[in-house]
Amino acid sequence: MKKIFIADNHPVISRALVAILAKVGYKDVLVEHDLKMVMRKVKEYSPDLIIMDIDFDGTNSLSVVEQLIATNRGIPIVMYTYMESPSVYGRFLDAGVVDVLSKSSDIQQIQTTLMNALDGTKRMEIIQNRAKELSSIDSSALARFSDRERQVFKGVVEGKSNKAIAHEMDISPKSVSTYKSRITEKLGIASVKELTKVAGLIHKNGSQTP
Repeated sequence: MKKIFIADNHPVISRALVAILAKVGYKDVLVEHDLKMVMRKVKEYSPDLIIMDIDFDGTNSLSVVEQLIATNRGIPIVMYTYMESPSVYGRFLDAGVVDVLSKSSDIQQIQTTLMNALDGTKRMEIIQNRAKELSSIDSSALARFSDRERQVFKGVVEGKSNKAIAHEMDISPKSVSTYKSRITEKLGIASVKELTKVAGLIHKNGSQTP
């Protein structure tokens, strides 16, 4: 049976995740709420997969992730977060995590993400390839964007929130969400969540935006 290690300082959330994992067949799970203990516990437990919160009481866990990857090569790490920031996604993907999972994901999304991570499925390679394609969008693709869609896409790549983009464009955050949905459809991306990940990779690579 696969062993899963959860590093999250929110007991309610970690308990809920443990329950979800049990429902989809993962019952050998260890939880650690103290960021300072993560390295030691991973060494002792030797998990097959690490699920880790991006934010520990306001402390970004990137440095710990980098240490984990350097000392535990081969153990996939999936970040678990409420954040939807392309720039943050980009930093963690650059460090070597295999995926970023939203805490608002349903059971099916969680199961699929973890199965892919455990099985070594290179799901992020698909996203990275898509990011490369989008980083050099040609004129025909740009022609499919309205002026406002181009503005929204630029904001997404720059890591801005819906609220910030809405303020700059003098529109409502709900309208920004609508434009994001249109952009994903025009670019052939599966969801707004995937658009955020792709935008994070574009931001990380310093690519040009429309």
